[in-house]
Amino acid sequence: MEVPKLAHREIKNINKLTLCLAGRLDQRELDCVRGFYDALLEWRGSLPPVALTATGLGQYADKIQPLVCKKNFDPLVFLLRDLPKAFGRQKIDGNVVTAFNRGVKELEKATSSLAGKAVEIASIIFNSRLECEELPFLEAAGKWASCVPEDAANLRNLDYEARGVLSKCRSAGKTAKGESGFVAQLSGILCGEDFSSWDHKTIQTFRSRLHEAVIRIEDALLDQIDDSEQYRQFLRNHLAATFHVYSKKIGRNRLISYLDDIVDRREP
Repeated sequence: MEVPKLAHREIKNINKLTLCLAGRLDQRELDCVRGFYDALLEWRGSLPPVALTATGLGQYADKIQPLVCKKNFDPLVFLLRDLPKAFGRQKIDGNVVTAFNRGVKELEKATSSLAGKAVEIASIIFNSRLECEELPFLEAAGKWASCVPEDAANLRNLDYEARGVLSKCRSAGKTAKGESGFVAQLSGILCGEDFSSWDHKTIQTFRSRLHEAVIRIEDALLDQIDDSEQYRQFLRNHLAATFHVYSKKIGRNRLISYLDDIVDRREP
């Protein structure tokens, strides 16, 4: 690539990009491109691994992540071609600087961003197991767990993951650091790592393993359920969740019609 002499405005904008990464300029470095390159490598090294592997961290992060992930690259090509092109510009200008800064911030927040996604996933799973209106995440997890009798014999035969999830849900409202602290505990149980070690596949693993653990707990109860008081709320929740699943598939009215027919046929 033939490199033209940098104009004053380009040098100024490159220095602004460096400030996005380092917060200050190295006054001993007279080459603005070298200063940017050194700042980028140091900043990249400070990120958790998930920031360079996870997808969907933000509109601007998705643009710069493929560029900053490269182990070896020409900083001039990066600055004069690749970075402007990523944001639909011909050269570095104020728009590129602003977009780059936003991407940097989004990548720096990768861990908290994934924690937010985990909260959203877990909230949907626990609320889907309740018959009531949607509840805040920790309240939904705690309410679901409160409907599982503590002395149910089959629960003692559950695997580590299922028992761990149930135990944490029983004390969800007392979790240090609130929602993010709670999902971090679930992540440790289900994925064996916290959010700083997640990659783009881990969020799907978290979703499937949490859902499967909840189902195993409920199936264990269903194997020994009776009409005693301790099982009634659990059974109401289970029936409501099942009703919701099939009403979405075939429609509420048709499902009710099917259930009415079944009841009528089984009545003496």
